[in-house]
Amino acid sequence: MSPTTAPATAAAPTSGGPGAARRVAVAVITDGLLALTVLRRRAEKDLAWQFPAGKIEPGITVTAVASLGERVHPTTGVHLSYIACTLAPDSGPASLASPQEISGVAWIEHAKLPGLFDSDIYEPVLRHLGLTPKAGKP
Repeated sequence: MSPTTAPATAAAPTSGGPGAARRVAVAVITDGLLALTVLRRRAEKDLAWQFPAGKIEPGITVTAVASLGERVHPTTGVHLSYIACTLAPDSGPASLASPQEISGVAWIEHAKLPGLFDSDIYEPVLRHLGLTPKAGKP
């Protein structure tokens, strides 16, 4: 599958009232050795490329296969829940569903992800993608 546009797909649970920590689900969507990535329209604390995260939008169809864990992102302070997903066989093509939030999407080879992302990728996600975490990283 070649780079294409796709929606930011994943659930975005928000808990609590004012002052509560923001909680976001992150979909690590793979199709063979490719992973779906999105480019934010506006970077958040210098973070531009990421895995799709937020509310579920119409578009591609995925199958959740495993929870990869949770963490508070070291740069943004957002509580993230990572979910491993595969592209469903009957999925439509990826498309840009939230142009006000996302300016682009691409299917990227797993090995190229660490160079694309501006921050460290969560270690369980790296392992899920068959990549070796950097020594000394949490």
